[in-house]
Amino acid sequence: MRHCTSLGHPPHQELEQALRDVGENPAEIPMHEFKRIRCELAGDHGNEEDHAGYVCEVNVSTQLWVRWSGEGHTFVLLAPCPDQPNAQDAAAVCHLFAGHDSLCSWAFRG
Repeated sequence: MRHCTSLGHPPHQELEQALRDVGENPAEIPMHEFKRIRCELAGDHGNEEDHAGYVCEVNVSTQLWVRWSGEGHTFVLLAPCPDQPNAQDAAAVCHLFAGHDSLCSWAFRG
């Protein structure tokens, strides 16, 4: 399975505000990494107009993600996906959010 190829371009000021809202200091974050955010979902995630890119971890149970459709962007707080590929490898986790509509991240290649 391959990643979606959609790139999001979140507005710089909105991104800075979303980071401040979760207690992050935008001055301490390499903001150039967020000029383009690649959709983290599987290439066939099904809903062409609902992409998602990880921004940062807020705490162990909450992550900041940016969702987009066309030119519109929304910053949302989501719980991490609880799925694991097998019980023997507790370190292997899905790097997406709970309830994502595609395969878990360990199914991706390249």
